[in-house]
Amino acid sequence: MRRQFYPYLLVVFVCFLGFAVNAQSPASQIFYIPVAEDDMEETFSNVNDAADGNIITYISINSNTDNNILYYDHWEDGYEDDIANPNQSSTEIYTLSSGEVKLFQNEIDPTTYETDLSTFDYDGRDKLAATDGIAVTRLGWPANSVSTLLAGAAEVYPTYYLGEEYIIPIGEDVEASGEQDASRSFQITDVHVMATEDDTTVEIDYDADGNVDITQVLDEGETIYLDSDGQGYSINAGGTVNADKKIAVNLTTGDFDSTYEERWFALQPTEKWDNIYYSPVNDVISNSDGGNGGVTRVWVYNPNNSNITITVD
Repeated sequence: MRRQFYPYLLVVFVCFLGFAVNAQSPASQIFYIPVAEDDMEETFSNVNDAADGNIITYISINSNTDNNILYYDHWEDGYEDDIANPNQSSTEIYTLSSGEVKLFQNEIDPTTYETDLSTFDYDGRDKLAATDGIAVTRLGWPANSVSTLLAGAAEVYPTYYLGEEYIIPIGEDVEASGEQDASRSFQITDVHVMATEDDTTVEIDYDADGNVDITQVLDEGETIYLDSDGQGYSINAGGTVNADKKIAVNLTTGDFDSTYEERWFALQPTEKWDNIYYSPVNDVISNSDGGNGGVTRVWVYNPNNSNITITVD
């Protein structure tokens, strides 16, 4: 009996081993590309009317290990049920080496962004996943760059780093004492919210008065865009964006009527806030070619009901 039983066990083991080898490697990180292109065009033109028109989009991905499998799921035909085992022909799969940079780029017409679902662009709302660590950056600028030099870029956080509670730390009401130029940095402040799961309820208090101004239910990859110029929202420091499931929140800001001052910020959920920070940049006294230098400004927001002490080393 034992001599008949052992071969049977061996056959079963080999069958299951073969199944495991043929299966796709599971994803350890998932990302959603923020800031839809039609919203991006609006935020550029809010800063300067000459910046309307098509958008140039870049999505940059860097791998930290060899044999890192990248899955790219386009939003236009709906998301895969299991991104690591795709069924849609539009989903792309790449194998990256350590230090390899994968760059996706195209020009997008914002007027057909929501309606032309037969074209699979590399754009906002796309979903990415990888079997190991990757860094993702999202950037864009108006194709009509002759008239302006506006552009923006922001890091993209994996879903495990996102949260449900966010505070807007800067806004159109921010004033810098003795720093008139700095205050203009936030004359235009727009908010971009993206859901990572279906049936996500989002509540927004954009003017920081303590009352919920907007309540909306989003499905996976859907967005809310608060247009401070076209829609007339007054985005103030201390405003909140809360949800019952994980969301991504980005700010786009700029100096009204400027041809170059536009900035993007990927907000961190309040649970990630801390009391120690390092500045990654410093003042530039003068350029090597004899031009003017630059000033680095650090904005600190106090979310507490009492004063706090800030120490700069």
